[in-house]
Amino acid sequence: LAEEQGERDVAAKVCRELGYVEVQAGRGVSAGRWLMRASQLVRLDEERAAVHAVRGMALHDRAHYPPAIRLLESSIAIARGCGDERRAAWSLAILGRTHLIRGDLEAAQEVLEGSLALVRATAWIAFQPFPEALRAEVALRRGDTAHASRLLDHAWPLGCRLGDPCWEAVAARSWGLVHAAAGETTAALARLREAAIRAVRVADPYVWIHAYCLDALAAVEIETGAPEAPATVALLESLAARTDMREFVVRAALHRAALGDGAALDSARLLAEAIDNPELHARLAVAA
Repeated sequence: LAEEQGERDVAAKVCRELGYVEVQAGRGVSAGRWLMRASQLVRLDEERAAVHAVRGMALHDRAHYPPAIRLLESSIAIARGCGDERRAAWSLAILGRTHLIRGDLEAAQEVLEGSLALVRATAWIAFQPFPEALRAEVALRRGDTAHASRLLDHAWPLGCRLGDPCWEAVAARSWGLVHAAAGETTAALARLREAAIRAVRVADPYVWIHAYCLDALAAVEIETGAPEAPATVALLESLAARTDMREFVVRAALHRAALGDGAALDSARLLAEAIDNPELHARLAVAA
């Protein structure tokens, strides 16, 4: 309808929204087509910032990290230039996620703090649990369990009150990791299993979040000798392969290697060659 009426700006926004839906569903080819169309139509800076943000998100999910970072940084700069602080907060959070998964904890902390500052300045309560939960994971990985717990004490109940399955799942995942770090195995497994369930409690889940939760669950199940570990790894591997989430394909292979599959480590190393992630390669280097 927008195209029929010559409403180019509306058409650009609709294409971007359709691309976003496809990104969340893990349909990369279709997402790419919609987002390219949006990029060709866009004229307004506010919408350009949004298009770059979703394109960066899409590239992150398929482990194309350097171009994802460039697009997200562009989104942040454009959004700030036109005064769209909520879009800047959103893109900062997605950028923080990218730095976190690549093991750049200092950069992740900086941009997630920036996201949270804008969230508070704009009273964007509905988004707050996401950067909070990611910031909690950064704190945990830097050894500050107390700070991680304080952040999650807010992010978890707020995510539940908002009823957002992504926010619930990410916060539950971080709580599970806090329990695991404290040696509280039963609580850790319960939280991580809850995270994986909450991630898919709606008909149209965000598949990257589901894989992120399964990956953490598999790691703790393997470490603790839980009998469910092979099934969790198989589910992660199937989901990652079907949706072209390349990093999680590699992580699933690493989990299979930890379970005793002798050929899995060679597969993981081969698949990881095309992924620019220092942390992933560090894990491969020490894998038995």
